[in-house]
Amino acid sequence: CMCHVLSFFPDLQVPVNNLKSNLLKLINIREFSKESLFCDPTISFILPSMICTYCNRFVDMDLLRDPQLVARDWKCLYCNTPYNKDLIQNRLIQMVNRQSVSYQLQDLFCKKCKTIKESN
Repeated sequence: CMCHVLSFFPDLQVPVNNLKSNLLKLINIREFSKESLFCDPTISFILPSMICTYCNRFVDMDLLRDPQLVARDWKCLYCNTPYNKDLIQNRLIQMVNRQSVSYQLQDLFCKKCKTIKESN
């Protein structure tokens, strides 16, 4: 991961490639194998079916990986109208509330006998 981050600096590209090659040799992985490729460790959070209030198009918004949203440019991809942030905030709050309610309503199981707690 550090090699990937450092490789963004043009003046460090050659030393970083050498470092990566040496590190991969230490752990017995070939330099061009699938195991040596960088995979993004960040999670993704998709807010499904957000509607643009101007053009009425549906978009699944990836709040953590979409470069436009990360740069705080919250505009529709089709009509370039700013999204209503209150609607987005309300959708997020609804999702958290649904998760909270489903957690609270789950049944409690006894670890020993595997039965559901009756006073629940």
